[in-house]
Amino acid sequence: MREHRTQSEERHESRRKFLVHAAAGLSAAAALGPCSEVAADAPPVADQQPPRGRTTERRVVPPEIAPPPFAFAIHGGVGTLTKSEMTPPLEREYRAALDAALTAGYTILRGGGSGLDAVVAAIKVMEDAPLFNAGKGAVFTSAGTNELDASIMDGSNLKAGAVSTLKHIKNPIVLARLVMDESK
Repeated sequence: MREHRTQSEERHESRRKFLVHAAAGLSAAAALGPCSEVAADAPPVADQQPPRGRTTERRVVPPEIAPPPFAFAIHGGVGTLTKSEMTPPLEREYRAALDAALTAGYTILRGGGSGLDAVVAAIKVMEDAPLFNAGKGAVFTSAGTNELDASIMDGSNLKAGAVSTLKHIKNPIVLARLVMDESK
C-alpha cells in the first residue's frame, strides 16, 4: 500500500468527505424537523413520537424563539489546500470569511429580504475575500490574467443570468443578477 497520496487524490478524498458530511448534516436536520429547539415549559406535541435516537419528549417551540422558516447555506469550495497546509491561523481566517458570507445572507433573510438578495450579498463577501476562487481570489489563467464568471437563478420563475470571462468587474454576481433582472 502506498504511503503518500497525490494532491489530486487528496482533493478527491476531501470532496468525498465533504459530500458525506453534507449529506449527514442534511439528514440530521431533516430528522429534527422544524422544532430543533425546545422550550422547557412548552407542552408536548400530541401524538408525535420523538425522532429515532432521541429519548426526550418533543415539545412545541414558542414562536418568539422558534427557528426561522428558512435555511441558508454556503460552500467555500474544496480548493487545492492539503490538510497539512491548513494551519490553525489559516483555518480561522477561512472560517471568519465563511461566517461573514453566511451572516450577510442570513441577515437579509431574517429581515424579510428575498433569497436572491441574500445569495448576492453572501457571494459578494466571498468575491471580495482573497481566500476563495471567486473575484479577488480567482485563479489566474495560463495567460496570467483573471477571467471571472458568475451565474444566478430564480427558482420561482426559472429566470437566470450569467456572465463569463469578465476582467474588470469587482463583483460578477451583481452583474449576473442584473442580466437576469433586465433581460427580456
